[in-house]
Amino acid sequence: MDRLPLFFGLTFNRLAMGLEIIPGAPEKVRLFWQAYFWILVSTALALPFLKPTRAQLGMSLRKWLKRAPRPVFAAAIFFAVAFVINHSGKGADWQLVDPSRNMVQVIAAASGIGGGLASVISPAKLQNASASIDRIGEEAQVVRTTFVISLAITAVCAAMTLVWAF
Repeated sequence: MDRLPLFFGLTFNRLAMGLEIIPGAPEKVRLFWQAYFWILVSTALALPFLKPTRAQLGMSLRKWLKRAPRPVFAAAIFFAVAFVINHSGKGADWQLVDPSRNMVQVIAAASGIGGGLASVISPAKLQNASASIDRIGEEAQVVRTTFVISLAITAVCAAMTLVWAF
């Protein structure tokens, strides 16, 4: 139990591998906290026990080269968008000019409303509600009615978010 804080301090703080994209604000990579790093390590450690042939290794590598680029590209885009959102509203000195004009603030208000709207047309919730009032089979009618209402509320929420963003 005493070793856990030592391990945490070493891998999370000391070996954080800061990458300075924005001057004075390094992004911490924390390689040893990434699941994919440990998958790679465990795969490499398992190879001597599995004893794959050269053909099996070649086939695995070819499949990996065919399958890996799309998820890697998708993850790169996801993190790039998150980086832009996180650093929006900053001036030339990379300081936040107006906290209410940051995309994080705008998206947080909109996603809170969006979560509630998604709950309105959730089939599982509608099915449970129908069962609790002994109206099983009427979920489809409720979905049709609430879908139109939720689309209208979504449009209003989107307009409010757009106005707030400017």
